[in-house]
Amino acid sequence: MNARYYTFFVTDYICLVDRDCSGCRSVTNDMDRIIKDDLAAILTPAVRLVYRDSEGRWDEVKLKHDSGTPIFDGFAPLDIKLASTFDVLTPAFCGDAIDDNLLAMGYERPFKVLDDGRIAALQIINPWLVALVVGVHAYGHTDAYYYRTRAAAKHALESWSGEGEPQQWIRHPQTGRRRDNGDPAREYFQP
Repeated sequence: MNARYYTFFVTDYICLVDRDCSGCRSVTNDMDRIIKDDLAAILTPAVRLVYRDSEGRWDEVKLKHDSGTPIFDGFAPLDIKLASTFDVLTPAFCGDAIDDNLLAMGYERPFKVLDDGRIAALQIINPWLVALVVGVHAYGHTDAYYYRTRAAAKHALESWSGEGEPQQWIRHPQTGRRRDNGDPAREYFQP
């Protein structure tokens, strides 16, 4: 029987998580078929394919593209920092018990992996404040930038690579800094 797996998307990654179902092939042993039959339409040269095997180890699937068709070209170990990032995200996408905890904390999908490996997401603070949270981990986050609307926070999240600070935030609670209308020239401090 074909492998069974969860799929989720993070930035430029397609992530597969082996469900390790009895009687099914492993994702590792079924990868060639998965690429040809399940993912060919969405695997472009700009997208990286990674997977977590039945033992919980993350690897990258190497691909060649022949006339636009992805072809399996072996496996490569995934950077440990990136693998740990995907480990944090996996429960949120795959429905393990931790997903309920993340949702209860108010995090909203989709998550974004920043260039430096930190995880960023949105969190509704109250009806008039939405946070772009940074460094999401199993027990919270390490930093946050507040916005007046979800649309503004989402736009900032989508356009931010993780370098410096996101744009147009109005409050940074960790430092007490505030910005009128998100303008860095109109920044002031209010504890």
